[in-house]
Amino acid sequence: MIMERLDHVIFRAEKLTELVEEFRAAGFKVYYGAPTGKEYNAMIYFEDHSFIELVDMTKVPGFAKVLTRLGVFKLIHPFFHRMGNWALSDNIIMEYVAYSSDIRAFQQQFKGSSSKVRTGTRINHMSEAVSWEYFGSKDLELPFVISDYRPKKYPEEGATQHPNGATGIKELVVHFSGSVEAFKSKVIQFFKPSPENVEITSSGFSLMTANAKIRYILSSDYHIESLMLKESVSPKYDLSAYGVH
Repeated sequence: MIMERLDHVIFRAEKLTELVEEFRAAGFKVYYGAPTGKEYNAMIYFEDHSFIELVDMTKVPGFAKVLTRLGVFKLIHPFFHRMGNWALSDNIIMEYVAYSSDIRAFQQQFKGSSSKVRTGTRINHMSEAVSWEYFGSKDLELPFVISDYRPKKYPEEGATQHPNGATGIKELVVHFSGSVEAFKSKVIQFFKPSPENVEITSSGFSLMTANAKIRYILSSDYHIESLMLKESVSPKYDLSAYGVH
C-alpha cells in the first residue's frame, strides 16, 4: 500500500472566528465543523480533494500541556502525544495529514510504530453526523493518516468553488534537521512513492503526491513553514502572515 495524496493541513487558531473571517475576506468559503456555539474548527475545501483545517487551540484543556511535558501522553497514546505537542507549539501550521483509501491495510505496515486505527466522529454545522478513520505514527515528524469521510466530506454542493479561484494546495514546505539521507529514508518508507516522484534538491528533497508537492528543506529544526495554493484566477489576498501564498 502507498499513501495516495495530501489530505489536509492543520492551522493553529487562537481566535477561531477572527481567523475564519480573515480567510473569508480573502475570498475563501469557510465552513465551521460544529453547530453554532460549539465551534472548535473550520474547513476550507478544494477541488483537488485537499483542504485546510483551522483548529481552535484555546479549546485544548490545560492538563494536556502538563501531561505532554511530563511525557505521559507519549507513553499512553501516540495520537494524544501528537495533539499535546500542537498545544505546546507556537507554529501556525501545526500538521499535515496523509490520505489512504485503505487505511487499515496501510496501518498494518506500521504496526508497533503507530496507534491503532480509530474512528473519529463529529456533528457538523448542519447537525449532520460525520465519521472517518485515522491513525498516527509515533514519529511526530511523519503525518498522521486519515480515510474518507462518511457519509460525505463536503457540507454542500459547490463547497470547493472559491471566489478567489483557489483550487487546491500546490506545494507544502516542511523543514527538518539532522541527516538528509536519514530523513529522506523514513519519508520514502512512509509514503512509498515511485522513484520518478522523488526529486533531490540542493537543500533537501521533494516528494510529489497525487495532488500536491511536499518540499523538504534541511534546517535547524522540524516545522512546517508554508503552503502555496493552486489558483485558476489571480486572487487578491494577503495571508502571508499565516504561511499561505
